[in-house]
Amino acid sequence: MRNKFCNILIVVFFMVSFLVSGCIFDSAKKINHDNTEIQIPDLEDEFGGYKLIDEAPAFGDPEIQNDFGEDQDVADLLSTDPHIASLIEDSLVDVYFLRITWGRLDWDTTATTVVDWSGSGHANKGILVLLKTIHFEPGDFIHHPRPDKQTLEWTSYTQTHFDGMYIAIVIPPNDTNTAEGTFTFSTTPFTSSFSYTELDSIDVIYPVDQEGNAVSFMGHKKQFVPLPCGKGFLEGRWIRTANHKGEFKGKWINQDGSLAGHFKGHWGIKKNEEKAFFGKWISQTGACKGLLKGEWGYSENEEKGWFSGEWFDRNHIAEGTLEGHWNASGEKGRKGFLEGRWYHPCP
Repeated sequence: MRNKFCNILIVVFFMVSFLVSGCIFDSAKKINHDNTEIQIPDLEDEFGGYKLIDEAPAFGDPEIQNDFGEDQDVADLLSTDPHIASLIEDSLVDVYFLRITWGRLDWDTTATTVVDWSGSGHANKGILVLLKTIHFEPGDFIHHPRPDKQTLEWTSYTQTHFDGMYIAIVIPPNDTNTAEGTFTFSTTPFTSSFSYTELDSIDVIYPVDQEGNAVSFMGHKKQFVPLPCGKGFLEGRWIRTANHKGEFKGKWINQDGSLAGHFKGHWGIKKNEEKAFFGKWISQTGACKGLLKGEWGYSENEEKGWFSGEWFDRNHIAEGTLEGHWNASGEKGRKGFLEGRWYHPCP
């Protein structure tokens, strides 16, 4: 009787163990599934096949890690002046932020011609502050000392890629200059002037030559609001992988020019003929910050275009907007170009 009872206990033990292990196994599978869910790009899916899950930093993409880190800090006396820093942060002071990039915006690795972009930037009103340089290499530099607080001068050469700078034009409260504000970008390949009103929403690429050199301007007027609201910029690549479809990737930039994180996604034409893009953006540590979706279109031709959309939080509620322009020829050696801005309104 005792042996029979023991045998029954043994059978019950193994049955319970099997059921428990089965539950643990199923639970483990579920946990594993939730955190490593395969994200298959799908233009017909509500969010393009992307999930609200965390990623490896920079999506584990070597190209993003190598090419889309922090822009370069500069030793500009105005950018490190505590008084000017306080003006930039003062909600009552007008400040215009502007990202300018020049050269082979689409990173043409086959280019052989070196272009001299040495030149100047001049603001006729306020203070011109250099916040960052973009992709400067040895031989590229800002001239010091500066001629005055309203002028920047630089030496810059490009061949297969592009250079640039991130600036702020600060209008002090005691500025008595009544002239209309104007910013002038002046180089041998390209020169143009813009009113400060234009800088508030500037979003344009100017072709310079037949080889593919161009100048991009992306700007906005300051809006300092309680975090996490605010404004900032995007820089990356809009890549053509086939006719009317491709992918994009790059970095998410705070208004002060610091790196906030990265983004990645895909674009194409849906079955209903809608031109759509989808993606996600993450923090520097890989934490999912939102899902991206919107529309895109061609501008002058199929090598240039625009994009406009929103990003969504963990409840799939629209949290902010993004927009910008792109270049993507699809020719050998060209990696594509994307520049834009994001906006997170407060409730």
